[in-house]
Parts: sequence; structure tokens; C-alpha cells
Amino acid sequence: MKKSIIYGISLLLFGLSCKDVQKTSPPERATDSLALETVNTDIDPCINAGYQIFKLTADLWVDNWETLHTNTSGVTTVSPELFFSKLDMDSLRSLYPTSDGVRLYYVLQHAQDTIPNLAMKPMKDCQDLNNIKATNVVLYSTIQKKSSFISDSQFQVYKNNWQNDTKMDQVHRPIDVFAYNYGWDELLNRIDPNNGTDGSGVWVRYGFRTLGPEDVKEYLDPGSATPMITGNVVYCNIVYGQSPKRSNEAEFDFVKPCPRFCND
Repeated sequence: MKKSIIYGISLLLFGLSCKDVQKTSPPERATDSLALETVNTDIDPCINAGYQIFKLTADLWVDNWETLHTNTSGVTTVSPELFFSKLDMDSLRSLYPTSDGVRLYYVLQHAQDTIPNLAMKPMKDCQDLNNIKATNVVLYSTIQKKSSFISDSQFQVYKNNWQNDTKMDQVHRPIDVFAYNYGWDELLNRIDPNNGTDGSGVWVRYGFRTLGPEDVKEYLDPGSATPMITGNVVYCNIVYGQSPKRSNEAEFDFVKPCPRFCND
């Protein structure tokens, strides 16, 4: 039954591709294939340009996540909102002045947890950076909307909990994704300066998106055999420059995932 749900959602998303969504959206809105900045991926293959996506596309991805998180009694888990304040991100960046971006890892605080939190780990040239002079060096945000700095040892435990669990949970995560990569500018330039009482920072919601033929290479380890994963759904982040409750033109998707772009 669960596999049939995944298959059905895969077909739905594949049929309602971003291009199809574009046809139903106002022409003045940015398309989900329009890069907002140019990045030379030959020089920096880890960091991708940010893409603004249609609200309809973002809603579709969120709805798909919630469909797969509906229990047998029909109770749906709402896709959580995770928040990273600009103040905390600036503090994190100051700990790693040579970093060119961050990796947002999916993590589980407890092995029995089913919905991940996020850990922000600075990187440079597609390699995680370590700061041995400080104790709490990883920015951690929970689905309960709480954030803090945690130690690298805590982060490693949380990260391993998720990566070990992906080997067993093929219902909610049919394709393994460990993290997504972001340039600092991709995140910081998205922040709406008029956030008001919501606070200045970025919000992340979870979704499932369909892998089209052009996406497949992004999700494979270099040199690995090419499985038939076109049409499958995969965990993704939808990044907002203001609270999702207020946002209507500020949804972004970034597609440089691990393990394909996770060279640590």
C-alpha cells in the first residue's frame, strides 16, 4: 500500500512538472528555471545558483510530503517550519571565515525519530570545515522552531542517526539525500529586510519533489551505476526569505544534494 502511494505520487508529480506549473502561473512571475545569479559550476561544482520557484510548485512539494506523512487513521503531519536567524548565521560564519557556503544536513537527534531536524555546517570547496578552537560550532534548528549551537560530536551522532535510518526507511525516503549545499550569498541574499516581528532570517519547509531525467545525475555518487530513478520522489528543502505564513513570492529551491555533491 505504501509503495503504491509513492508510485502514485511519483506519477502525479512527474505529470505536474515545473513546466506544467509555469503554464498556469502569471507570466510576470519568475520561472522555476530562471537562475537568479550565475555560478561557474566548473570552478565550484558544489554550489548551485538559487532558483525561485512558483508558489504552486512549492505547495505541491509540501502537499506531497504531507501525503506521505499521513497515518492509517488519516491524521496528517504538517510539514514543519525550521528557522535560521541572520544573527546566528552571521555568528556561524565568523567561526569559519574562509568558508564559501554551508551544507544543510538532515539529522535525527534520537535514532527513533522519524522527522529530521537541520544542522548547518560550513564548508569550503565541497569539504566540511572543522573549528577545533571552539566547542559549539554547528548551527542546529529543530522542527519545534528552536535553534542552538551544538558541538561537532553531537552533530556527528545526529547525522549518523539519519544516514543509518535512510537505509531502512524506503517509504518516506525512497532516494537517500543526506544534505543540500548552499552558498552564503544564496541564503543571506534571500532574507527579506522587512520581516518585522517574524525576525530576520531564512525559513525551511520540507517537501518531496520528482526527479526528472535532467535531475538524476545530481543524486548519484560519482562513478556509480545509473539506476532507474527518474520519476521517483526525493526529500527537498523549500527556502523562504520570510515566514512561509507571509511569503508569496519568496520560495526557492536549491539542487546540489549529497551524496553526489558531498565530498567529505
